[in-house]
Amino acid sequence: FTDEEVRQSLRPATVEQDDQGQLFDPDPVAPRPVLTFEIPDTEEARAALGELAEEGAEFIRTDAGTLKIGVKGTVTEAVAAALEQHTPEAERPTLRAEIGRHAARVEQAQSPAEKGAAIEVPFLMVEMEGDLFQADSALIMERVEWSLLNHPAQISEAEMSFRRAENVIEIDVEGEKLVYSQTQTTQLPLSDLSAPDDASLAATLVQWLEGKCRSEQIPTDEMAPWLARLVSWLVTERNISVRTLIDWQYPLATRIRAKIEEIRTGVKAGAYQMALFDETAVLGTDPSCIARFDAASYASVPTTPTGAFRLNRHLLGPDRVPLLDGDLGGEEFQCAWALDSLEAVDLWVRNLPKHPSSFWLPRVQRRFFPDFIARLNDGRIFAVEYKGEHLVTAQEAHEKDLIGRLWAKKTGNIFLTVRRHLHGANPAEQMQHAIGG
Repeated sequence: FTDEEVRQSLRPATVEQDDQGQLFDPDPVAPRPVLTFEIPDTEEARAALGELAEEGAEFIRTDAGTLKIGVKGTVTEAVAAALEQHTPEAERPTLRAEIGRHAARVEQAQSPAEKGAAIEVPFLMVEMEGDLFQADSALIMERVEWSLLNHPAQISEAEMSFRRAENVIEIDVEGEKLVYSQTQTTQLPLSDLSAPDDASLAATLVQWLEGKCRSEQIPTDEMAPWLARLVSWLVTERNISVRTLIDWQYPLATRIRAKIEEIRTGVKAGAYQMALFDETAVLGTDPSCIARFDAASYASVPTTPTGAFRLNRHLLGPDRVPLLDGDLGGEEFQCAWALDSLEAVDLWVRNLPKHPSSFWLPRVQRRFFPDFIARLNDGRIFAVEYKGEHLVTAQEAHEKDLIGRLWAKKTGNIFLTVRRHLHGANPAEQMQHAIGG
């Protein structure tokens, strides 16, 4: 049986019988060695051990007039002193020997992180206007001056079309056709439409659209003129009557919000490209801006049962791997297994997406979290992203690969997008080549 199978099928009988319940219950993830010892049952001993409960000392009283002590994990100096004080002098050498053997078991069972090891990964920094800050597309966008008024106020027929046929009207929004009869499309009228002329209707429509399309990123003195230009363009260039636009004010507002977001995304992509990939871009690192992986990083996250597999170079221990996509036969676990097999790797850790302790790189719309972070024996950091064959040509994968390689170039580390097979090389061979190169 593997350790995991034993943990799932066996529990000490004392756990169900003890009033305290947790005395010798193994950790469900990574059980820690337990020191057990018996001392005479005295009121003084119970009081002393009761004060050391927070240091891991627990006990139960036995019918033989003794206290059965259980200490999970490290035995502190205070606990050892209390045990020795209440142990008969003739049995103290035995106690000391047991504590020594237990300390050796504890040290052997500790993960590298529990022994104080950590992996520190520098974030990518960018300098703009003399200000050095963490490379993030949102922060870059804050330093870029742009105006909605500098962009065309137009919605093409491909983006949104209107067609009338007798009492039926069709509206297409990005290729999704909605067909309604006129009697079914009556909407709530705009308020304050006191004047029936088209100019007044258009002005009121613009005012209504301004309320529906309001955005914190766009000043009102830009939004209103741009919407006025858009409504005018729809009427004059696309020959759509103001009354038709009013009939379809809600779909129109939805499409306008999407259009504004498309414009803003385009500006953001341009700023991202300029700040990070332009020849004049100033990039680097800051010792105070790092992602640090240690024993506390993923203390509360679910883990992947590794069964008979033991990942000997994993920072958090061989069986404390944060959740991976798929099962043990999945491609992501096989990539982790290959990474763990490399002699050049000192320690590695699964890099959880969106976790506050994780390492990330900027993308235009969101952040990119490489799947694995390793520290090599020579001190370099090795960031690994695994992609299946159906994803390697995707635009997202290309964008991730570009920013990963840029980070590696500017920090002196290594980034690799690993594929299931690449020119006949398996994941382990691809990673070994990247490290050697």
